[in-house]
Amino acid sequence: MNEKIEVNSSMNLAEVSGRPSSEPETDKAIPPRFVCPWPSLGKWCLSFLWPIFDVAVIIAIVVTFWPRPLIPSDPKSQRAAQDLRELILRNSETRESRRELFVHIGGVEVTMCTPDGVNLYGMYFAGFGAGAHDATIIRMNGNAESFQMQDTQLPLMYANSGFNIVLFDYRGVGRSCWRPCFGFKSLGQLLGVWRTRKIEGNMLDAWTVYQFVTKELGVPQEKVVIVGHSMGGAISTKMCAKYQLPCALCNSRSFASLRDIASNLAPSFCNSPPNTMKGKIVKHLAYMLLCASGWEYDSLVNWKKVKGRKWIEYCPLDPVIPYPCSLKHAIEKEDRDRDAGFTELDDIRLDDIRLSITVERVGGHKVLRLPPLLDYDNHNRLLTMEELVYHLEIMREELNAR
Repeated sequence: MNEKIEVNSSMNLAEVSGRPSSEPETDKAIPPRFVCPWPSLGKWCLSFLWPIFDVAVIIAIVVTFWPRPLIPSDPKSQRAAQDLRELILRNSETRESRRELFVHIGGVEVTMCTPDGVNLYGMYFAGFGAGAHDATIIRMNGNAESFQMQDTQLPLMYANSGFNIVLFDYRGVGRSCWRPCFGFKSLGQLLGVWRTRKIEGNMLDAWTVYQFVTKELGVPQEKVVIVGHSMGGAISTKMCAKYQLPCALCNSRSFASLRDIASNLAPSFCNSPPNTMKGKIVKHLAYMLLCASGWEYDSLVNWKKVKGRKWIEYCPLDPVIPYPCSLKHAIEKEDRDRDAGFTELDDIRLDDIRLSITVERVGGHKVLRLPPLLDYDNHNRLLTMEELVYHLEIMREELNAR
């Protein structure tokens, strides 16, 4: 049985992590709960009147907390509801068991309260030989990902390299949830989603974690590195652009436009080949719905607004983010006059890709190309040791840049 690490105000970072600190002993401790203020005029996003109500989001939450057959007399509907209940229970049990693993390897549990009242669950890992105010990484997950479901090597590969790292779950994922309403968790969840739209809520989540690191932990903004993966790359890019943050930014295996990538993937969710009539109809419907609901992360526009230290990482054969939809491709396409060797890669094969790591320059910033690995999920896999060396080298260069 793993011993749970309790956080209290008398423990400093070195005591909690079990690793030596390069700074003198201080009274600075990781607070068990952090409450974030509203960012500038962000309170306007707290509205009970949406321009368009995100019906799909509400239905998904109702189904999640009340998985019942849509058609009670239909055996298929009954089986689907039963499968959903079992999946929810299994995922919850898996997260709990893996949470103990993350605590066992040095993770300190923290709760960060967003301005609209969501309690974000996260963990802090102290870097080996690093002080409380040394370089700290904020890792932003992909869509609906829980950090507890990640490989435990994810925080260790940074901590063992001397970087502090903060992992967290977005609202509605794992233990990150709204306050109960009249004692009912599901009612609090529904009211929270009605009050703050999901796309704005994700920005508040990212802002809250950034404020926790810079204000509560006292890490200088110039020593903060945000590593945004997939959807997390779009969220972090938008936040850095909106607030002109002086931190370093890594956009890893992410897209140029949410609407483009979502509509591109929509036919596969309906088991329809994208080139068929049905697939094309589904693709256009998905795009229209995203436009109508206001769902968009235009990372290409936001990337240009980010002033400061930033770089991109991508895989040419990413199974989730096709190369033509990637941020790297969009930037390079705009910059084709500068790069005479630009080529449209709408249909690429493994034979066409060099199985080596390369560091390029696109739009004046570094781009790390991750070679595709056979029999691996090249979108979600961890970096190999060689890729990690390049990744950390670029990170240190950007941190030292002024």
